[in-house]
Amino acid sequence: MKKALTILSLCALNLMAAEQSTPLKGFLGIQSCVENGLFTDCGLNNYAEGGKLVAVIDGKTYKIDKQNIKQGQIDPFIMKSDINFQGTIVADTLKLDALSFPVAVSTAPKEKHKGCM
Repeated sequence: MKKALTILSLCALNLMAAEQSTPLKGFLGIQSCVENGLFTDCGLNNYAEGGKLVAVIDGKTYKIDKQNIKQGQIDPFIMKSDINFQGTIVADTLKLDALSFPVAVSTAPKEKHKGCM
């Protein structure tokens, strides 16, 4: 009985370690470009010619499962960095739910408008 409980607890720990949830931040690129280190010199024609999308998060490359998101929602983010990924990482695949760019927050003081003179 103790042996079965030990095995079950180890399996549960492996499942928790294998799945990582959002928020995640990284780069969305084309696999062939990322493999060759072409982060800025890669054209979108590589994707149009059948290239696969990958996410680079914390230096690790993940395949993209885009079942839950429309292609039109992905296109503006291809070959861009500092992307917020919404989804779940399971093993070596990011199950993508949504993408967004970080919201820029200005810390500069606002100018007061004095009106027309």
